[in-house]
Amino acid sequence: MRTEAEVTALIEQYSELANRIVLRHLPPKEYQRDSLLWDSIALDALWRAAAEWEPKKARFNTHLTWVLRSAIFHQLDKQARYHRRLRRYFEQRRELIVYSPVQEAFANEEQAQAASVTKKLREATPLSERESLIYDRLFLRQQAPVEVAAEFGLSRQRVYALRQTVLDKLRRAAKNL
Repeated sequence: MRTEAEVTALIEQYSELANRIVLRHLPPKEYQRDSLLWDSIALDALWRAAAEWEPKKARFNTHLTWVLRSAIFHQLDKQARYHRRLRRYFEQRRELIVYSPVQEAFANEEQAQAASVTKKLREATPLSERESLIYDRLFLRQQAPVEVAAEFGLSRQRVYALRQTVLDKLRRAAKNL
């Protein structure tokens, strides 16, 4: 067991390295969003590494890297679990919301208006059969371009090009409506 003076000396000597390790193993936006949290995690991991380091097993900076990476990934996993729980909570809340008949009527009217605009736009836009199928998959079914490419046996670039063609035609038709 180390004395407190030895632990403090290790912390002072390696604090800059701890910050560099955090910056290297974290996405930059994540650090910018909450730098105080990540600095405190780095300091906590540095204390823990200094207290439990055994020179026979590894150099201190190697041990510090292991401890810091473990702390970083543990915190990122904790945040991901929190966001998954939040998303699940709000999805459940959305299912529990009961609409009144007036709200349902407004929702149905909005859907009908959107469908009629989509129908008019579709009728005014001359699309080939392939473009029409890609329009259905990308915009109505909201499939990912990668899935559409796999389904039609096309490259992703070709699907993106066809998507852009369809969007250009829809924009031109929308100006004329």
